Amino acid sequence: PKDYGHVDFSDESHAVVDLIRGCNPEPGAYSYLGDGTKIKLMFAAETSYEGDSVPGVILNAEPKKGLIIKTGSGAVRITRLIYPGGKEMSDSDFLRGRRGIFIEGSQLK
Repeated sequence: PKDYGHVDFSDESHAVVDLIRGCNPEPGAYSYLGDGTKIKLMFAAETSYEGDSVPGVILNAEPKKGLIIKTGSGAVRITRLIYPGGKEMSDSDFLRGRRGIFIEGSQLK
């Protein structure tokens, strides 16, 4: 399908991680920021989360803890990503150098 690789964060955490792993390197898993910017998601890992945020919400965007996104069953940490026009890098390096791109409480689509 045309949208294969688009991450649905309402899925369970393991399914999100499996999709990202299965789409790497091609066709590549991806999601969109609120402004429509397409982000390629290269690697992810399940992480625990107890709370009532809606799936896709950015729970953490601090370099020390990494980029953590709410899923249907918990959360995942996006450990490697590619921002348009950039190279693949770790979430911590990206968050350290590009503050304000991922904002806690905003939602990936």
